[in-house]
Amino acid sequence: MPVEEPTERDYALMDRVLQEARAALAAGGAGVAALLASPNKIIAVGLNTIQDTGDMTNHAEMVLLRQMDYGS
Repeated sequence: MPVEEPTERDYALMDRVLQEARAALAAGGAGVAALLASPNKIIAVGLNTIQDTGDMTNHAEMVLLRQMDYGS
C-alpha cells in the first residue's frame, strides 16, 4: 500500500493539536491533546484531564469523544 505525502492541511491540523498540547502543558496539565477533523472542519479537540479529575479514563481521545454531539 503506497504511503501518501502529508498535505498542507495535515500539517495545519498537526500544528493545531500540538498548540493545544503545549498550552495544556504550560497550564500544568499533561500536555496531551487529540483532534478529530472531517474533510471540511475541526470537529472536536480534547485534552487529557486525568490530573484534574482523578478519572483514569479521561485520556484526550476519550474526552474528545465524550464531548461529541451524536444527535441525541
